[in-house]
Amino acid sequence: MHEKEPKDIDLKATVELHELELVTYIGDLKITGFAHLGVDQSTSSRRSSDFIRAFADNRLTLSRVHVYNKTTNELLDASPFAIINLDRVDMMYAREKAATEARS
Repeated sequence: MHEKEPKDIDLKATVELHELELVTYIGDLKITGFAHLGVDQSTSSRRSSDFIRAFADNRLTLSRVHVYNKTTNELLDASPFAIINLDRVDMMYAREKAATEARS
């Protein structure tokens, strides 16, 4: 019995990093930061909200994080990175890229 040698399969996919500015509310906190999601070419034209709905994990890493008091908007903390437990989120939205660039 001869074993077949595995054939090399050339699977190439173009994946780019999509950065979303997210605003998340958890209890009395407003948390802002940037999520970095890998997307293939077929999904690169989707709206920001589509990326949030398609995210399958229950934890999301954010960069350039700022934590505010939801009522007073007082800055409570800032961190280069934080992990958000999506099971605890009251509300979350993504700012569209044009709005993020206008704020810069």
